[in-house]
Amino acid sequence: MIETAPHTEQVHSEVHSTRDLVLADLGSVALRKLGVPRRHLIDTEKDQYPATRQWAAAIHTQCPDIQGLSWVSRQADSARAVMLFGDRVPDGALRQQGEPRSLIQDEDAYAEVLALYPWYGRGGAGVGEELCEEAPA
Repeated sequence: MIETAPHTEQVHSEVHSTRDLVLADLGSVALRKLGVPRRHLIDTEKDQYPATRQWAAAIHTQCPDIQGLSWVSRQADSARAVMLFGDRVPDGALRQQGEPRSLIQDEDAYAEVLALYPWYGRGGAGVGEELCEEAPA
């Protein structure tokens, strides 16, 4: 059984970009060029988030054209994770698709999120110039 208490305040939302966004690629090749192991920036646990936020801040400062970051998701290695810099994404660049849906009150929304992580609840494992280059589309 999956405990729902942690999801009480969470909703499932879907947004789409209305234009191309310029993202820094934090994939393995870019990290290797920087000499940064994935385990120090991407494959980190919650206690390391302050350090990863410092990386994001440094990229934001040093790469004024970058609108966000993109990397291979630690939890779903067939997907990419994206973090956008809110002050760099113009109004209208993101469009909400449908309404936000409660993960507790909407069984379909919860099922859709679980489908993204088939291992969940089944014992699964939980700044240089190169960074300013665009992530592959």
